[in-house]
Amino acid sequence: MITDIATSLDPYLDKLKNGLTVSAVLKAELGAVKSSCANTKIFAYEGVDDKVIYSHWLSKIHPEIEYEPFICRNKDQLLQLWKSLKSDLTGMNEDVFFFTDRDFDDLKGGDIDNSIFMTEKYSIENYLVDNEVLEEILKIELHCHGNIEARKKIILLFESTYDFFLNTTSDINFRIYLARKCKIKQISEITNRLDDLADVQLNLVKKGRGRLEEMICLEREPTEDEITTHDISFKLLEQRNRYRGKFALYFFRKWLSLLLADRKSDDSSIFCHLPQNDFAAKLTLSFEQLAAKSKPPESFQQFIANIRLQSASAG
Repeated sequence: MITDIATSLDPYLDKLKNGLTVSAVLKAELGAVKSSCANTKIFAYEGVDDKVIYSHWLSKIHPEIEYEPFICRNKDQLLQLWKSLKSDLTGMNEDVFFFTDRDFDDLKGGDIDNSIFMTEKYSIENYLVDNEVLEEILKIELHCHGNIEARKKIILLFESTYDFFLNTTSDINFRIYLARKCKIKQISEITNRLDDLADVQLNLVKKGRGRLEEMICLEREPTEDEITTHDISFKLLEQRNRYRGKFALYFFRKWLSLLLADRKSDDSSIFCHLPQNDFAAKLTLSFEQLAAKSKPPESFQQFIANIRLQSASAG
C-alpha cells in the first residue's frame, strides 16, 4: 500500500521539482542579464519570434526605448518566472516586463497586473494575418499601387477564403480548446503541416488529409459531458481573433504564395487588368517581413505608455 501511494505521487513530485528547477534556472539567467545591463528594462518573451514582432511594434511607437530581450523558451516557463518574481523580495522584479500570448488558457489562473502584457488575440501570429498587412503587400511587393478598386476586390477574396479556412479548421481548434479547458495532457507536438489542416486554394478551402486525433494527440479523449460543457463558450469565440494563430499564419503564407504565382502568370485571373511588363515581385513571405507590416495593437501601445509613466515617476 505504501509503495503504491509513493508511486502515485511520483509524477506530481517530479513536476513540482522540474517546475522549481526551471524557475530557479530562469531567475539565475535573469539575474546575470540584469547585472550586466543595470538600469535597463528587461522585456521577457516566450520565444524568439515574439522578440521579432515586438521589436517592430516598439520601433513604430517608441523607437528610443532602451531594453534588453530575455527569452523564456515557452509560455509555461515565462509564467513560472513571472509568478516567481511577484513574490520575490530582492528587487529582481524591478524593470522586468513580460509579454505572453493569450492562447486558450490566458494566464493559466494568474491575475494580470502592470508587469505583464497578454495579447487580446490568440497569439502574436493573429496580428500578422490581417487586411492591413495584405493591403501593404499589394501596394508595395505586388505593385498594385494606384489600383484601389483592384486591391479592394483582392482583400474581399482573401476575407472570404480566410473564413472558409477558419470554418474548415474549427474542429481542430475545438480539440485544442477542450484540451486546455479540461487540462488534458497533449502528448505530442501539434502538427505544423498546412496540408494536414486544409487544402488551400485562392478562392476555396477543403478539408486537409490529417486525422484529428493524430494532429492533436491527447493523453485521453474528452468526455461527452466535457464536450457539451465547453461547446457553447467555444462557439462564442471570434474566429479571426481567437483561433490558433500559427494555423492562421500557415494559411496566410500559402495563400500569399498562390496570389504571387497568379500575379506572375500570363493567364492571371486576378491581376489581368493590371500591367505586367514592369512587374518583378520579390516576396519572401518571412515572419519578419509580415511583422514589419503589422500595426501594434492599442492594448500594446497602452502597456508601453504605462511603462514610460512608471519610469518617469521613478525618475
